[in-house]
Parts: sequence; C-alpha cells; structure tokens
Amino acid sequence: MNSHTGEKPCTCAEGGKCFIHKSDLDTHESSQTDDNPYPCAVCGQCFIDKSELATHERSHTCEKRYSCDECGKYFWHQSHLATHKRSHTGERPYSCAGCGKSFGSKGMLVRHEKIHSGEKPYSCEECGKSFVSNSNLVVHKRLHTGEKPYLCGKCGKCFRYKADLAKHEYSHNLEALFIS
Repeated sequence: MNSHTGEKPCTCAEGGKCFIHKSDLDTHESSQTDDNPYPCAVCGQCFIDKSELATHERSHTCEKRYSCDECGKYFWHQSHLATHKRSHTGERPYSCAGCGKSFGSKGMLVRHEKIHSGEKPYSCEECGKSFVSNSNLVVHKRLHTGEKPYLCGKCGKCFRYKADLAKHEYSHNLEALFIS
C-alpha cells in the first residue's frame, strides 16, 4: 500500500533517510556498518549486495536512467523521479502535524519536523555548531576548509555556494546583453 501512496514510514535513526519497506531500511542500515562485502572501486564505500553497489556506482559515472517527460531532467533512481514530478504537479502529500505545512517528499517533512523538536543531530567538529541536516553541515564545513566546489565555466572563478555561482553566472548573462 505504501508503494502506491508514496509514504515512507521506515526512517533511519542515523541520517533520517526514509524507506517504504522495512527490508530497504534494514539494507540501508547494514550498509552503514563494516560488514559489507561489496566495495565501490571509486570511493571505497561498501554495500551489502551487488545491486546496491551498482546503483551507487552510477553516482560516480553520472549515469541517470530515469527522465522526466515534463522537463527532461534525469535521475539515478526512479523514486527520485517520482518525487521530482511533484514539483510539476504541485502535489505535497506529506503534512506536518505541528504546523500543517506540506512537502513533496517524506524526507523534507522529516527534516522540517526537526525545527519543531529543536533536534540538531549534526555537529561541526571544528566549532561545535549544530545543524538539522547533514547537507547543511557539509555546506557549513566549507567555511573552515575554504573549499569552493562551484566553478564558473566562463571565467574560472570558484564559489563556496551553488547560489553564489548562479548569481555570478547571471552577471555574465547581463554583461552579454549589454555588449550585444
């Protein structure tokens, strides 16, 4: 039934990732241990079975099999495509019991609900600041490391945040308009 409704009631206690089936959660959680016999040749992360490894390896090759017939964007997983399609339909089937705000994915709802609980399980080892999500922590750590992973293809300038690169690229587009 959950596969039809899109509900993912099984949540990983470590990272908050959500799954439709308990067996998928079990597989995910076991992939977080060192008991996995299938290592990725690129990054060394280990997996419990070959199919999980194959799915992961596509992230290194940028092989994206599933495309949105609305906008043409490609995805690694069919479930990511299904969630993406909600951005076109405006469907937001997951609602917060605390405030009523709705979301297109269970993961976004889980992340949002931490605002109400005050839970910030991801802490920076460098300064101690805590975050609701691991992705926010990863971005924060760039302040300490100086990492600037977003490169402008026109001038080679690097940026710490994707949004800053987008603003910068927009300035190139404006320059092009005024020059022509």
